[in-house]
Order: sequence, then C-alpha cells, then structure tokens
Amino acid sequence: MGTMLILPKVRTIHVDALFTPKHYLNNPANAARYTGTFLIPKGSDLDAKIWAMIDEVGKETFGKTWAAKFPGFKASKDQLFYRDGDLKEQDYYHGHMFIAANRNADGNQPPAIVNKDVKDVLTLARGVIYGGCFVNGKVDVWGQEGKTPGIRASLEAVQFYADGDAIAGAGSAPTTEGFDSLDVDEDMMAGL
Repeated sequence: MGTMLILPKVRTIHVDALFTPKHYLNNPANAARYTGTFLIPKGSDLDAKIWAMIDEVGKETFGKTWAAKFPGFKASKDQLFYRDGDLKEQDYYHGHMFIAANRNADGNQPPAIVNKDVKDVLTLARGVIYGGCFVNGKVDVWGQEGKTPGIRASLEAVQFYADGDAIAGAGSAPTTEGFDSLDVDEDMMAGL
C-alpha cells in the first residue's frame, strides 16, 4: 500500500473503463483492469501537490538513485502515472496533466463509484458520470522496483461532483434522448 491521494473537483474522461474492465492495449493476454483518467490543470495547486507526492514516493522507493531515475520516468508513458496532456492528440488533454490510475479486475473488487451521496452507487447506464463531468477521485500512489520500475497509481474510488461540458469521444453512457415516454394501453398492444 502506498500513499492515498484525493483528487478534488477534477474532470474525468474515458468513463467506460471506470465501470467495465478493459485489457491493456486491447490485448487479451494482458490483465483486464478498470481505469480512471483524470485531467489536472497545469500549474494548479493540485498539480504541485502531485509532483511533490511523486518526489516523496520516488525517494522512499528508490533512495539515492531517485534523482537519476526521475527524468527517464517522466519521459516514459509506462513508468509514471502522471503524464503531460500536451503530448496527446486530443484537444481536451491540452493544458493539463493527466492521471491514468488502474485497478486489476482479476481478484479485486471494482473501484467504488458513487454519487454525491456516497451510499448511491453508480453504474455507467445511469449516465451520472460521463466524459467531461467533475469528480472527486481517490488513488493510491506507490513505487515499484524490479524489472518494471515506476511510480504507479491504483484506482480506489470516484465520486460525482458536478456536471461539466461533455467531451466528445471521452466516453458517455447510452441515453434515451430522442424518445418520448409512451403510455402503453391494450389498444396499442392489440395492433402488434
């Protein structure tokens, strides 16, 4: 277990992977995992807090070698959970750092995904959490040594905070938009 990090009032994207585990790189040989992706404005207080936490966990995990390892970790998309959104193609990443936190589906409970009232557990179909909404996120930050060293983040929980502008292509629940409610009566059913 590492250090818990609360991400207050951040935008989330790619919400389908919050609710349904996906294989890394769509390769069935890789473990299925839930993924939470959160946008953090560059230069914000939260951005500074996350960099400080990464430095702290790096020093705890790698000791005196951390300063030499850090530049390589920062340049790699596989060794650091906190990445530069300006390097992504999609416009909604630009001006942000982003966190990609995972939780393996094999043998683990799914992450807790709740509404403002934490007793109200959410599903993708309810459409409360969608790409572009604001959430509170909770991740566990930890260092990994060995053959695949890095600073990782495990997805623990997501709480809906507020509506935001939906981000096209960032994942959303199916909707019933375009349908009207119907009053079904026996005469209507007789014609079927």
